[in-house]
Amino acid sequence: MIEQAHKGAWALFEEEKYENAIEAFEQALKAGQHKEAYLGLGRCWAKQGDMHKAVSALKMALKLDKGFVEAYRALGDIYLEVREFVTALENYSQAVAYDPGNTDNAQSLIDLASKMVFEKANPNFKGLLTACLESPDINFRSFGNTWYSILSNDKKIGPLMALGKKPPYAEFVQGIKEQKSLNVLIDPFFLFGLGRFFVGIENFERWITYLRRYMLEMFTQGKKIYRDAQDMEFLHCAVMRYAFFTDYIFDETKKEVEWLAPLKEQLENSDAPDLSALALYGCYRHLSTLKNAQAIAANLPGGDHVSQIPKSQIEDYFVQQEIKKTIPAITKIQDKVSEAVREQYEEYPYPRWDVPFKGIYNRKIEGRFIGKKAKILIAGTGTGQEAIELAFGFPDAEITGVDLSRTSLAYGIMRARQLGITNLTFCQADINELGTIGQSFDYIASSGVLHHMKDPEAGWRVLHGLLKPGGLMRIALYSRMARVSVTQAWQVIAEKNIGNDTPSIRAFRRNLTDYLEPKYRTFFYKSYDYYSLPMCRDLIFHVQEHQFDLLQIKDILQRLNLKFLAFNLDDAAMNMYGLLYGLQDEGMTNLELWHKFEETHPNTFAAMYSFWCEKSR
Repeated sequence: MIEQAHKGAWALFEEEKYENAIEAFEQALKAGQHKEAYLGLGRCWAKQGDMHKAVSALKMALKLDKGFVEAYRALGDIYLEVREFVTALENYSQAVAYDPGNTDNAQSLIDLASKMVFEKANPNFKGLLTACLESPDINFRSFGNTWYSILSNDKKIGPLMALGKKPPYAEFVQGIKEQKSLNVLIDPFFLFGLGRFFVGIENFERWITYLRRYMLEMFTQGKKIYRDAQDMEFLHCAVMRYAFFTDYIFDETKKEVEWLAPLKEQLENSDAPDLSALALYGCYRHLSTLKNAQAIAANLPGGDHVSQIPKSQIEDYFVQQEIKKTIPAITKIQDKVSEAVREQYEEYPYPRWDVPFKGIYNRKIEGRFIGKKAKILIAGTGTGQEAIELAFGFPDAEITGVDLSRTSLAYGIMRARQLGITNLTFCQADINELGTIGQSFDYIASSGVLHHMKDPEAGWRVLHGLLKPGGLMRIALYSRMARVSVTQAWQVIAEKNIGNDTPSIRAFRRNLTDYLEPKYRTFFYKSYDYYSLPMCRDLIFHVQEHQFDLLQIKDILQRLNLKFLAFNLDDAAMNMYGLLYGLQDEGMTNLELWHKFEETHPNTFAAMYSFWCEKSR
């Protein structure tokens, strides 16, 4: 009888009849205290906006069962909403501690922790984060700086990490000698973290660059700096993963290049080389460049451990080379700008990513496609991250991702296969030519693509022609106000005739303090894209880029007869706009007011203008 009452109350909750659900849960509680009823009551009160009553109900649930994971999760959500971040983190941590296998709770923990900097992290919390890092299903996209803050304040590793603040390499070496060995780095939190995310901190990049150089120097000289051979393997493999993840953006000296030559020769003379030596070479060059790379991979053990990274790196490369041969082209690429952009992304596929967000979408705007056999187009899919995330969010949809670059597409196809995605097809195509494919779509997403075309509005018009009446579109374009630093960098690049190849990009970054004033440099130092070679090229050295303001976008939307729906923007910016203009613009869709807002808050759209719009019926 009690179970039936709970089912009825939860049914009312799912129907969003919260007042009726509260009555039903309270009635059920009269028959006897039950944690599920308190959970339901807490969630209902939270939906009604009474956080005090919600918290009280959930704490009652925990009195009945101190390991009640769902109650901790609900409390975490509430405290997050009211911006009590530390308390929210404590509750998410409890949820993960009691149920380590629940990746949704772990993702909530990581997402919140990613917004924080830690001066101290107790061993239990660090242990929870380490367990999360071992999971292949959690996205750590913005976790790098948090990870660095924890390591920097660690009693054992912190003094070593602090050596990145001292520019001369000789000072770094002296600091290492004082530590006597690198054993403190054989720490799961450190090892599993490297290569899962970018660390957007200049001191860390200097530190990892010096560490790599020191490892190569000591290896070349035959000096022992590790406790045992296995420690050396683990550290070399972990650093290799991070170097690969950044596409080898780190500076290298002439001496390092000299040391690499005999190491390469040694590796190419054996199909079963020493793993430490192999991984050390992989800290500088992609292992696929070894002439016997495939034979080496065949002799390496498989698995998910840090030491198996060399095998997967080599095998993934050759899998992608085979995939590239099979990708269908559904349009020609005839535009000269399109061809130049294609060449850039063939050499530097973009973006580099690890784990997608699964099932993340805006329920209010994109929820119309839940359970529907909608046709979705990702125009300019790159390496497939956005397409795969939409495929997870809308498993009933038929999704097509197109891009100019076969190298980028091959990565997306490989990852889709690894993740078991079956409702997604990738094809090579030029947006300019998509009007010839004879298809129409319910939803078109084109994020960070149109502004790299010769004529962005013409490309947008092509996509508009493919969109069904009443169809939804998600667009992302660069903001002129937010990218003042990029414009300044362009001027330097033009004046000094700086190229956009790897040595030129490294040299530009090395000399950034000479090229730009501090107020402009800060933009780059705070950007994760600055710390990856393909992303840095995309950020500063792109072969084609247009920038916009919101008044221009407003005019284009009017010309295309598209209705602006909403920005895809963080809550903090939305709330700030609401405080200033909420009475004048209740729906937050007035682009003229948003333009005024951006003039006083120019970093609002530092990532891009990302927004949804709709085609008239």
